[in-house]
Amino acid sequence: MEPTVKGRIKNDTVLLSLKYDASLFFDGSTQVKLRDRLRNRYFDLLEEVEGKNCIVKIEADVAGSEIVRALFELWQEVYYRDGVLTCVNYPEEYIDSLLSLGLPSQEGFRLATTVEDALAG
Repeated sequence: MEPTVKGRIKNDTVLLSLKYDASLFFDGSTQVKLRDRLRNRYFDLLEEVEGKNCIVKIEADVAGSEIVRALFELWQEVYYRDGVLTCVNYPEEYIDSLLSLGLPSQEGFRLATTVEDALAG
């Protein structure tokens, strides 16, 4: 299954939904595909909002370094524009690896359990 990124605007925030399955991690081009799809969709929708914030909702049960790298590269773009990137529904079993890589400790990056929490935060 190829990773899919759907996007929309909610409360002047770019909301991206990222869907993939475990087979994604056996493809050497995964990180580039994820990065490009997330960034391209963010930039497409960014033209429609005044805000620069972005929420990425993960729709999967697994995560890996490819996901972390793609989120990191998107965070760089969002943060550069004075926005906040919030990741929703990051697979709980993989939170420790995300924390050890330090992304949640970066200014302008947050974790949330629901889109509503992310929008309120």
